Amino acid sequence: MNTKEKILRTGKIQFAAHGYAGTTMAMIAEAVGIKKPSLYAHYSSKEAIFKGVLEAEFTDYIAFVTDILEKENQSALGKLSALYMAHLPEAGEPDSSNDFYYRFIKFQPPGLEEYIAGKYREAEDIQFEIFSGVVEDGKREGAIDPRLSARQVYEAYFLLLGGIDSMQGLYDAEYIQKSGRDAWQVFYRGIKA
Repeated sequence: MNTKEKILRTGKIQFAAHGYAGTTMAMIAEAVGIKKPSLYAHYSSKEAIFKGVLEAEFTDYIAFVTDILEKENQSALGKLSALYMAHLPEAGEPDSSNDFYYRFIKFQPPGLEEYIAGKYREAEDIQFEIFSGVVEDGKREGAIDPRLSARQVYEAYFLLLGGIDSMQGLYDAEYIQKSGRDAWQVFYRGIKA
Protein backbone atom coordinates (compact mmCIF):
# COMPACT_ATOMS: atom_id res chain seq x y z
CA MET A 1 0.00 0.00 0.00
CA ASN A 2 1.46 3.33 -1.03
CA THR A 3 1.38 6.52 1.07
CA LYS A 4 -1.65 8.00 -0.73
CA GLU A 5 -3.63 4.81 -0.08
CA LYS A 6 -2.56 4.84 3.59
CA ILE A 7 -3.68 8.45 3.87
CA LEU A 8 -7.10 7.63 2.42
CA ARG A 9 -7.53 4.54 4.60
CA THR A 10 -6.49 6.46 7.70
CA GLY A 11 -8.59 9.46 6.72
CA LYS A 12 -11.64 7.23 6.42
CA ILE A 13 -11.08 5.84 9.91
CA GLN A 14 -10.49 9.31 11.39
CA PHE A 15 -13.50 10.87 9.64
CA ALA A 16 -15.73 7.96 10.69
CA ALA A 17 -14.60 8.21 14.30
CA HIS A 18 -14.36 12.00 14.76
CA GLY A 19 -16.46 13.54 12.00
CA TYR A 20 -15.24 16.01 9.43
CA ALA A 21 -14.91 18.97 11.81
CA GLY A 22 -13.27 16.82 14.49
CA THR A 23 -10.60 15.41 12.18
CA THR A 24 -7.45 17.40 11.56
CA MET A 25 -4.62 17.05 9.11
CA ALA A 26 -2.29 16.57 12.09
CA MET A 27 -4.40 13.61 13.32
CA ILE A 28 -4.28 11.98 9.90
CA ALA A 29 -0.52 12.56 9.51
CA GLU A 30 0.21 11.14 12.96
CA ALA A 31 -1.98 8.07 12.37
CA VAL A 32 -0.29 7.44 9.00
CA GLY A 33 3.14 7.90 10.60
CA ILE A 34 4.29 10.84 8.51
CA LYS A 35 4.95 14.51 9.21
CA LYS A 36 2.24 17.05 8.43
CA PRO A 37 4.27 18.66 5.57
CA SER A 38 4.52 15.22 3.94
CA LEU A 39 0.76 14.89 4.13
CA TYR A 40 0.40 18.21 2.29
CA ALA A 41 2.72 16.89 -0.43
CA HIS A 42 0.05 14.29 -1.22
CA TYR A 43 -3.17 16.20 -0.47
CA SER A 44 -3.59 19.96 -0.39
CA SER A 45 -6.34 19.99 2.24
CA LYS A 46 -8.59 18.00 4.53
CA GLU A 47 -11.34 18.50 1.96
CA ALA A 48 -9.17 16.87 -0.73
CA ILE A 49 -8.60 13.86 1.53
CA PHE A 50 -12.30 13.66 2.32
CA LYS A 51 -13.22 13.78 -1.37
CA GLY A 52 -10.61 11.09 -2.09
CA VAL A 53 -12.05 8.87 0.65
CA LEU A 54 -15.60 9.41 -0.60
CA GLU A 55 -14.63 8.61 -4.20
CA ALA A 56 -12.76 5.46 -3.12
CA GLU A 57 -15.68 4.32 -0.98
CA PHE A 58 -18.17 4.65 -3.83
CA THR A 59 -15.78 2.98 -6.28
CA ASP A 60 -15.18 0.08 -3.88
CA TYR A 61 -18.89 -0.31 -3.21
CA ILE A 62 -19.76 -0.43 -6.92
CA ALA A 63 -17.03 -3.08 -7.39
CA PHE A 64 -18.50 -5.06 -4.46
CA VAL A 65 -22.03 -4.90 -5.94
CA THR A 66 -20.78 -5.72 -9.44
CA ASP A 67 -18.75 -8.69 -8.26
CA ILE A 68 -21.77 -10.27 -6.59
CA LEU A 69 -24.47 -9.37 -9.11
CA GLU A 70 -22.54 -10.31 -12.23
CA LYS A 71 -21.61 -13.83 -11.14
CA GLU A 72 -22.34 -16.47 -13.73
CA ASN A 73 -24.26 -19.68 -13.01
CA GLN A 74 -26.44 -18.17 -10.28
CA SER A 75 -30.12 -17.31 -10.43
CA ALA A 76 -31.25 -13.71 -10.15
CA LEU A 77 -32.74 -14.35 -6.71
CA GLY A 78 -29.52 -16.10 -5.70
CA LYS A 79 -27.58 -12.99 -6.69
CA LEU A 80 -29.92 -10.63 -4.84
CA SER A 81 -29.83 -12.85 -1.77
CA ALA A 82 -26.03 -13.09 -1.88
CA LEU A 83 -25.70 -9.30 -2.11
CA TYR A 84 -28.15 -8.80 0.74
CA MET A 85 -26.47 -11.39 2.99
CA ALA A 86 -23.06 -9.83 2.27
CA HIS A 87 -24.38 -6.63 3.88
CA LEU A 88 -25.15 -8.36 7.18
CA PRO A 89 -22.50 -7.57 9.80
CA GLU A 90 -19.97 -10.10 11.00
CA ALA A 91 -19.58 -10.56 14.75
CA GLY A 92 -16.81 -8.51 16.29
CA GLU A 93 -15.72 -6.78 13.10
CA PRO A 94 -15.82 -2.98 13.10
CA ASP A 95 -16.73 -1.53 9.72
CA SER A 96 -15.14 1.86 9.14
CA SER A 97 -16.60 1.97 5.62
CA ASN A 98 -20.13 1.62 6.97
CA ASP A 99 -19.42 4.12 9.75
CA PHE A 100 -17.95 6.62 7.26
CA TYR A 101 -20.81 6.21 4.80
CA TYR A 102 -23.62 6.69 7.28
CA ARG A 103 -21.97 9.57 9.10
CA PHE A 104 -21.55 11.55 5.89
CA ILE A 105 -24.84 10.67 4.28
CA LYS A 106 -26.68 11.85 7.40
CA PHE A 107 -24.33 14.63 8.59
CA GLN A 108 -22.70 16.20 5.57
CA PRO A 109 -19.92 18.71 6.14
CA PRO A 110 -21.06 22.27 5.40
CA GLY A 111 -20.08 23.28 1.89
CA LEU A 112 -19.75 19.69 0.66
CA GLU A 113 -23.45 18.78 0.50
CA GLU A 114 -23.74 19.20 -3.28
CA TYR A 115 -20.52 17.31 -3.90
CA ILE A 116 -21.62 14.38 -1.70
CA ALA A 117 -25.12 14.29 -3.21
CA GLY A 118 -23.67 14.33 -6.72
CA LYS A 119 -21.26 11.47 -6.00
CA TYR A 120 -24.04 9.50 -4.32
CA ARG A 121 -26.33 9.91 -7.33
CA GLU A 122 -23.55 8.92 -9.75
CA ALA A 123 -22.90 5.73 -7.78
CA GLU A 124 -26.62 5.02 -7.43
CA ASP A 125 -27.16 5.33 -11.19
CA ILE A 126 -24.42 2.77 -11.86
CA GLN A 127 -25.72 0.49 -9.14
CA PHE A 128 -29.31 0.70 -10.41
CA GLU A 129 -28.21 -0.19 -13.93
CA ILE A 130 -26.59 -3.40 -12.66
CA PHE A 131 -29.41 -4.19 -10.23
CA SER A 132 -32.19 -3.65 -12.76
CA GLY A 133 -30.57 -6.16 -15.13
CA VAL A 134 -30.69 -8.77 -12.37
CA VAL A 135 -34.35 -7.95 -11.65
CA GLU A 136 -35.22 -8.34 -15.33
CA ASP A 137 -33.37 -11.68 -15.36
CA GLY A 138 -35.46 -12.71 -12.35
CA LYS A 139 -38.64 -11.86 -14.23
CA ARG A 140 -37.51 -13.94 -17.23
CA GLU A 141 -36.67 -16.81 -14.87
CA GLY A 142 -40.20 -16.60 -13.45
CA ALA A 143 -38.90 -15.82 -9.98
CA ILE A 144 -39.80 -12.11 -9.68
CA ASP A 145 -43.31 -10.72 -10.15
CA PRO A 146 -43.35 -9.15 -13.63
CA ARG A 147 -45.84 -6.50 -12.45
CA LEU A 148 -43.11 -4.95 -10.31
CA SER A 149 -40.78 -2.44 -11.89
CA ALA A 150 -37.04 -2.76 -11.39
CA ARG A 151 -37.21 0.61 -9.58
CA GLN A 152 -39.80 -0.71 -7.10
CA VAL A 153 -37.70 -3.77 -6.29
CA TYR A 154 -34.53 -1.66 -6.06
CA GLU A 155 -36.04 0.89 -3.70
CA ALA A 156 -37.56 -1.75 -1.40
CA TYR A 157 -34.31 -3.72 -1.41
CA PHE A 158 -32.11 -0.78 -0.43
CA LEU A 159 -34.59 0.56 2.11
CA LEU A 160 -34.41 -2.88 3.70
CA LEU A 161 -30.60 -2.64 3.76
CA GLY A 162 -30.84 0.82 5.31
CA GLY A 163 -32.88 -0.67 8.14
CA ILE A 164 -30.28 -3.35 8.70
CA ASP A 165 -27.51 -0.74 8.75
CA SER A 166 -29.40 1.41 11.25
CA MET A 167 -29.46 -1.53 13.68
CA GLN A 168 -25.67 -1.58 13.88
CA GLY A 169 -24.46 -0.14 17.12
CA LEU A 170 -27.81 -0.88 18.77
CA TYR A 171 -27.83 -4.68 18.50
CA ASP A 172 -25.18 -7.37 18.34
CA ALA A 173 -24.23 -8.95 15.01
CA GLU A 174 -25.97 -12.24 15.77
CA TYR A 175 -29.30 -10.50 16.38
CA ILE A 176 -28.92 -8.37 13.25
CA GLN A 177 -28.06 -11.43 11.16
CA LYS A 178 -31.19 -13.27 12.38
CA SER A 179 -33.37 -10.20 11.88
CA GLY A 180 -31.81 -9.68 8.46
CA ARG A 181 -32.53 -13.24 7.35
CA ASP A 182 -36.12 -12.92 8.59
CA ALA A 183 -36.53 -9.61 6.75
CA TRP A 184 -35.17 -11.22 3.57
CA GLN A 185 -37.90 -13.88 3.74
CA VAL A 186 -40.60 -11.21 3.97
CA PHE A 187 -39.00 -9.22 1.13
CA TYR A 188 -38.75 -12.34 -1.03
CA ARG A 189 -42.42 -13.18 -0.49
CA GLY A 190 -43.29 -9.67 -1.65
CA ILE A 191 -41.38 -9.85 -4.95
CA LYS A 192 -41.78 -13.48 -5.94
CA ALA A 193 -43.79 -14.35 -9.02
